[in-house]
Amino acid sequence: MVRKLAMQLKVSFIHTSTIYNLRGSEQWLLSLASSISRLGISVKIINFDYDKRFMSGPEEYKVKEGYIKSITKNLELIPLKGTRLYLPSWLVRRNDRLSSFIVESSRFFPLTKKLLNSIYKSDIVYFVQCQKGASHLIPILFFATLAGRRPVIVGIHVKPQVGLVHSLMLRFYAMIGTLKMAYVLNRDIYSYVNKTYGCPVRYIPNFVDTARFTPRQKKVDSIFIVLYVGALTEVKGADLLSYICYGLKKSSIPAELWICTQGGPLQQRIIELSREYPDSVKYLGFIEHSELVNIYSNAHIVIVPSKREQFPFVPIEAQACGTPVVASDIPGLRQCVLDGKTGLLVYPRKPEEFVRKVALMYRLMTERTEDYLQMCNNGVKYVNENFNNEIVLNSTIRMFNSVLNGTD
Repeated sequence: MVRKLAMQLKVSFIHTSTIYNLRGSEQWLLSLASSISRLGISVKIINFDYDKRFMSGPEEYKVKEGYIKSITKNLELIPLKGTRLYLPSWLVRRNDRLSSFIVESSRFFPLTKKLLNSIYKSDIVYFVQCQKGASHLIPILFFATLAGRRPVIVGIHVKPQVGLVHSLMLRFYAMIGTLKMAYVLNRDIYSYVNKTYGCPVRYIPNFVDTARFTPRQKKVDSIFIVLYVGALTEVKGADLLSYICYGLKKSSIPAELWICTQGGPLQQRIIELSREYPDSVKYLGFIEHSELVNIYSNAHIVIVPSKREQFPFVPIEAQACGTPVVASDIPGLRQCVLDGKTGLLVYPRKPEEFVRKVALMYRLMTERTEDYLQMCNNGVKYVNENFNNEIVLNSTIRMFNSVLNGTD
């Protein structure tokens, strides 16, 4: 049972990367906003159009647009244009600390009437931080202070790297009561955030709608399906996919590599890989969540070769569907995957190690089928006990009540 709020609440989420990227942070925002709106909370999503690195062609854009509209039909989505201040080249080229601070601060100048009105009418402002620095957060804190010190929660979806000047500013806003709380997805950054931001910190992990993402019977006598879901970037390890594909072909494992993605700078390289090996690489493009459940369930393993993560959705969604995960052994993934129980962890950045672990999973499925199916069941149990949406929604409601009541 999800807890109730102490009052009717108005929450404005502010996200400065275009929601059409549909990366983990955008998926998280849409899922959380739609979930809490069903509890009677009035929700606005204020979205600036920065960072368009994951925009796809017109057909995929239409699919994304339809998907976003279906989720936000009961929400107020306010799209805004991002503004940058253009500085003289001599200042941009300088490498001293003051010039770097001015240049970074100029990248986001969000002075719009809609933004100010939304902040003023909000009980809580939730800023989704997807940038390492705080240059997008500082202006929001300034406007929230002008609007009567509207309480701001910052949700940190990256590993932050905040400079000294911005840290002092964040601590000032925490001291005067505007910056109320930071919300982290990864325990490893807890201490850094507490020290740098100067406000109380809450750890709340990502979550899965376990009523939707459910296991189905595995077909263990079919072609071995290896699934990749995510942005096609080097950070996500998409540059390793071609090496993993070649390694699987050399190993003579009867495998198919399926790729579901919202796009990214390596998209064309991966499309060419699928054309080069049409029998073993299936490029599926952007897939809506409703269809992802079937794909997760049909796969025999999901690979997550990321080089850094905070707390990705893919491993817990896959495990909720009963599919083991082979993932990089990095902090953000260790809290998602239990090595040897719900999947396998791999030394990062080494595609040959991924091939070796994928081969181990294939042999586990074909030679020790009962152990493989037990691993599938372990993943379902682990996600249901730790990352189901009801648990995380309760934690979020407690955080909102804490901010409203002035308690830590």
